[in-house]
Amino acid sequence: MNFKFQPMLYCFQATPSFSQARLDHKHMVSGVTSGLAALAFAVLSPLALAQTTQNPQATQATQTAQASQSTHGHQASTDQLLAPLVIADNPHPFQAFTVNPKNLHLKLLHINDHHSMLEASPLQIKIRVPNSDELKTVSVELGGIARIKTAIDDITQDLLQAREHIDEPTQANTKAHTQATTQANTQAAMSSNALRHKNTPSNTPDDKSNALPGVKRNNPYEVLKLHAGDALTGSLYYTLIQGKADADLMNLICFDAMVLGNHEFDEGDLALANFIEALHLSPDCQTAILSANLEPGDKSPLQQFPIKPYQLYEKGGEQVAVIGISSTIATMHASRPDPGTILSNELVILRELVQKLKQQGITRIILLSHMGYDEDKRMAQVIPELDVIVGGHSHSLLGPEQLKEYGLAPQGEYPTRLSNIDGDLVCIVQAWQYSAVLGELDIVFGPDGKLLSCEGQPHLLIGDEFHSKGVKLSDERNQVVLQDLARTKAWRITEKSAQAERLLQPYREQIQAFANQDVAHAEVNFCSRRVPGSTRDQVASTIADCEQDTQLQNHGGAIQQLVAYAFLEQGQKFGGADIAIVNGGGVRTDVAAGSVTVGTVYQVLPFRNTLVRVQMTGHELKRVVEEALSAVYLGSTGSYPYAANLRWHVNMKAGHGKKLTQLEIKNAQNEWMPLDLERTYAVVTSDFLADGKDGYRTFSLIEAEKKANTYVVYADAFLRYVQSHTKLAKLPTSDYSTQSFIDR
Repeated sequence: MNFKFQPMLYCFQATPSFSQARLDHKHMVSGVTSGLAALAFAVLSPLALAQTTQNPQATQATQTAQASQSTHGHQASTDQLLAPLVIADNPHPFQAFTVNPKNLHLKLLHINDHHSMLEASPLQIKIRVPNSDELKTVSVELGGIARIKTAIDDITQDLLQAREHIDEPTQANTKAHTQATTQANTQAAMSSNALRHKNTPSNTPDDKSNALPGVKRNNPYEVLKLHAGDALTGSLYYTLIQGKADADLMNLICFDAMVLGNHEFDEGDLALANFIEALHLSPDCQTAILSANLEPGDKSPLQQFPIKPYQLYEKGGEQVAVIGISSTIATMHASRPDPGTILSNELVILRELVQKLKQQGITRIILLSHMGYDEDKRMAQVIPELDVIVGGHSHSLLGPEQLKEYGLAPQGEYPTRLSNIDGDLVCIVQAWQYSAVLGELDIVFGPDGKLLSCEGQPHLLIGDEFHSKGVKLSDERNQVVLQDLARTKAWRITEKSAQAERLLQPYREQIQAFANQDVAHAEVNFCSRRVPGSTRDQVASTIADCEQDTQLQNHGGAIQQLVAYAFLEQGQKFGGADIAIVNGGGVRTDVAAGSVTVGTVYQVLPFRNTLVRVQMTGHELKRVVEEALSAVYLGSTGSYPYAANLRWHVNMKAGHGKKLTQLEIKNAQNEWMPLDLERTYAVVTSDFLADGKDGYRTFSLIEAEKKANTYVVYADAFLRYVQSHTKLAKLPTSDYSTQSFIDR
């Protein structure tokens, strides 16, 4: 079966339903204030395309919830799923030992959750002023798939050069070896210019094999390139090109394996099938697509593709298994796989699979997981056969504590070393998000297959030009920044791959024509925060100043709140609305002070959802907000509710159904009044939430006749709002939906 991409820019052939919708709703198009927005409406309309979705990043819910899902006739017990997790500060301190030439040395190069963010993005960081306690904020380009390509090429090229100088039997100890290999680029670069790394020459051939060419058996340099899921959804590269650009760039890098993330199912099984087909078009690269707990439906186009539970690789004469596991709850409840396509209980499937591998004599097992950092730590505890977990889904930045000094928020060490229930070492890594970080992990297996050590480094890939308040720093001040960044090895100045840039250019031109129009000016930073407080939100802002914004702690994200009021305003124009509700995870990024473009709008709201008006009572309204808070309590931070014209107080310590108090609604006279539980209100939300997704179950129980799809694309609704408020100012605190927040 052959599936073809239909880039969204060119999907103008209307179905009968689309034509009728345009006649019924042509007043919407006339309300657009620019031809560009009209193009966005036509291109992004879900009536012209496949079924749409909006999938806020959801942290995996508790294992108790998973235990309720029976799979293949099995059901994991609560005791198994909630076994106590043993985490020591340093459970396996390094012990020097002579390298055994029979040991297997692997280098894992990995990324996760790049979400179609193929371009570099701006990052604001805090820099110490020399001889002072003063901090200065500077900005720099962060990441981008072209830098990922360069970093991988540089590391693999350095390994090829270094192997000639390795005398395996006489190495002093594994720690010295792993430190030398993981830091080779950094040490060489620091001798001339802090953090700088060379670009791979344009005539250097790409490494398309699983093992480095020419590397002899048992040499300490064997490489696996891994992607831990959520390649898709998140930028105009996906909105307009539907994964073709992602596939082309991933083929250029040539990952050995990728696990399916929940966002791979955002557009249903056919869109994922198209992406996999594009990923396998290259004759030089065949990335293994993994998901052990995925069961495509009988009519699913995914039946035509070899989605495997695991892949075996021969490394140093030994078999290494890479297993893929996808998030069941996030995929089934926060995405839209086709009817009949299901994901089974992760732990049950994983237990069965590792036992099968052990029976085959395969003891070196790497889990490629799209479950989230917390769940990866749990799996390391309850399934002792796992050696290494390369994860994604929670967008967790792992690295040295020093990163906090620069305004970042690492959630753990890289690698995170745990002791499983048998007392053996398990190593967990993750590489943050959005093509910003390349993870580099060196692991050593003994002759018996036991994991002996893991050492590594997350590389935050940045450019070499720094700016302050929009002005490029002088060479002298630039050097001060470089010297300060050199305090930690996590920063890596990396040039963009010329090969990747050439491949991106035609896609870039297509997008720029659409995205570069200025539509407004943000007078302040609109910081993003899914959940108020500081303990639950795992998706850090990219604007350093946002971390000092106390409003985030007490009331939540400014950009989430602005989007709620934008939806309310557009809902009032198209049929009327009393209240608007959005989920915090549906809003994907901050908006920095300054120019706001069409591209900015679609980065904030990258999904192809429409606004739906729901008629519901005050009782139902209270219940749906309580459901959202319960979902947050269970770990789904993206479910946190934001509302326009409705406000409340939250106490997360309270029991189910009691976390919400003092609900008030703003009336036509702009006065706040108690919510009337018996009255019926018109509530505008996304079709995603209206379907009961992300924990908003009560929405799905409301009769169909009480729901009306406005057919206004929700990103287009925000664009219209921005165009009509050309100077965006922060809303008063009294209009924030969360008036107070008590956490754990």
